[in-house]
Amino acid sequence: MPIAPLSHQPIPFIDTFCEPLPAGQVIGSLLPVDPMNGSVHLARKGVDVESLLSIDHHALRIQPLLQPGWGRSGLAYGPYPRQNGLTFAVAVLNGHNTSQTVEALGSLAHRMKLWIQSGRTDPLAPRLWKVWRKRHAKRFTRKLARWWHLSTQPIPQITENLAVGWFPNESVKSPIEEGSALLIHAAGPKNGELWATTGKQPISAFQQLQDLPLYLVIALREQGAVYYAATLPGDAHLPAYPTLRPLGIDPTRAESQVYAGIHQSVSGEIGFHIDTRVYAAQVACLPEWVNWYGSAHAADRFSTDPAVVQTLDGKQAEKGGVWRILPTADPSQTTAMLLPEEESGLIHLRFRGEIAAGAALGLRWRAVDEQNYWQVQIKRESIELTLCQNGQPQGIAQESILPLSANEIHSLQILDNGNEFGLYFGGALLFGQRFTERQFMEGRGMSIQQCGEMTAAFHCLDFEAHPRTIPAPYGLTLPAPEWLPAAGEVALADTFQGDPADLHGRIAPVGQASWQHTLGRGRICLNGAGGAQVQATAERPNPGRTLYTLPWDAPNYADLSIQVLSPGSKRGEWHKGRSGLVFWQDKDNYLAINTWLDDVYQGASVSSFFYLNGFEELFDAVWTNVGNRVAWGQSHTLRIAFDGLHYLAFVNNEPVLYRSLTDVYPDFKPLAIHRVGILVNWEWDDDTGSLFQSFEARKRGANDR
Repeated sequence: MPIAPLSHQPIPFIDTFCEPLPAGQVIGSLLPVDPMNGSVHLARKGVDVESLLSIDHHALRIQPLLQPGWGRSGLAYGPYPRQNGLTFAVAVLNGHNTSQTVEALGSLAHRMKLWIQSGRTDPLAPRLWKVWRKRHAKRFTRKLARWWHLSTQPIPQITENLAVGWFPNESVKSPIEEGSALLIHAAGPKNGELWATTGKQPISAFQQLQDLPLYLVIALREQGAVYYAATLPGDAHLPAYPTLRPLGIDPTRAESQVYAGIHQSVSGEIGFHIDTRVYAAQVACLPEWVNWYGSAHAADRFSTDPAVVQTLDGKQAEKGGVWRILPTADPSQTTAMLLPEEESGLIHLRFRGEIAAGAALGLRWRAVDEQNYWQVQIKRESIELTLCQNGQPQGIAQESILPLSANEIHSLQILDNGNEFGLYFGGALLFGQRFTERQFMEGRGMSIQQCGEMTAAFHCLDFEAHPRTIPAPYGLTLPAPEWLPAAGEVALADTFQGDPADLHGRIAPVGQASWQHTLGRGRICLNGAGGAQVQATAERPNPGRTLYTLPWDAPNYADLSIQVLSPGSKRGEWHKGRSGLVFWQDKDNYLAINTWLDDVYQGASVSSFFYLNGFEELFDAVWTNVGNRVAWGQSHTLRIAFDGLHYLAFVNNEPVLYRSLTDVYPDFKPLAIHRVGILVNWEWDDDTGSLFQSFEARKRGANDR
């Protein structure tokens, strides 16, 4: 069987990781593809210094590095000659979007003390005995090695943890500088931040990137690249695949030969280490994107005339219709407008040269008409943002800049999802903020404006505007999410109405099942005012993990939700929230998921803990930061759907955390769900009085898989 030369692999493919491979054997393995004759194989390339890459359950597994850093763990394909429309697309679940090398758990001895406590569910002696069983000893030994390394070796400060894109080599040392890539940056309480590299500094597309499967797409151009992303339904920032959101443009990179790559520098933090899973990787040349403007719905390239805007009236743009010069009472001002068929979400304008004194280059968007729009103007020493309503301009923000170089190419980008927009000049976020603005969000008009006389060296190069979302091109064949929750029927529900009493023994009004105090020394009691309250205060917290459950007769699926009022009223009262939900098979096997709220951190989180085969490993917990979605004295809704293997957590109807238990334990067998209920957990301390306001459990619908 002929093998494609390793130095040049031009054949499009999709890698679905269908054949299992043990750790250390992925690099160099052959990937079967079917070009025309089905007889050519490609070799997976990349770097695996610590032999951590493996394949199982139809996904690539990237384990955390002992020595964090770029250039140590990554998968690559290629090389490929650069061309318009050459696209790399990846379906990936990052280990932890806020992964970084900032460590906050102190010495190795302190880590061991916390590990011994692990949920405070087992006495010390039985716990130590269980860890040395064959099932746990290997995992714990590697975990101990990581902690030893972090405690004794100098660790570089790394806050970007995953890079997916096109790079000049199989390995990368600095993905911000080396290629055209989407990066995930640790954003602390806001979890993750999605970056798009631009050659100088990356564009921050948005923060609060939750721990969900991502579809990352990078389409090359003869110079640079365009970035797209999607995720699961219901996300606040990204559409559900197969719809994509354009996220930015790299106008700079021009390597003639590139590799498609997935690279990881660090996974986890403060002692937690979580594997990354890659479900599919595809390289394809997409006919829809072979033009220089790709997916744009308005685009044009301009002549070298410094007064080019004045020449556009009646000219057919390359995409998006005919330019129209707008009437104005100011003879020194010329504004040329296009009207795409829908609102724009990514706008890019490139120009060369300096702005003369007294002159300005403007870009209007969200234009409803000639009197109502947003506008950004670049002047000689400043950039200004203006909102014009009914013909009356209002200054919103201004930023001083140095005079622009006469020989440099400058790039202005706008990212606008309709609810929020950010403006970027040379990759830098202008005015130090994104703007949460819905004013004129339905406006479709796009205009370029010149004020005053430009210098002879000035040249407006090109302009493009992309819709807020686009359908995935026909040739993009990444698989749909492995699992999504089903629309279900309510089987159990309780709003906790009734006289004050312990919840144990109460009959749930919907479903007529009896609550049972299943685990723990804490108590949850009806308060007589429509709630079930944890019997705890800031002075006397709940004593460890406490479970109250109901019997469940659908072992393969449960969709649970609670509405909870977090204890306290504001930060500084030292109230702690640790309320959640539990899926119970038996006393040795259950999944516990709770929200976490504490004065010691600026944000809240959702955390999942696994008590399996009579053992719980605290530092295997999987969690995600959720910002201010959970706060003191405010109600929030936590929903978890679980099929015994996969789970998806929602806060206030927004998905925030997705996992399969095989992501954590590769040989895990699905749980059978026999009881469901509410949870008060220990997570770095105990709950101080959360109030459960409602509980609901749904079964899978009759027509759902």
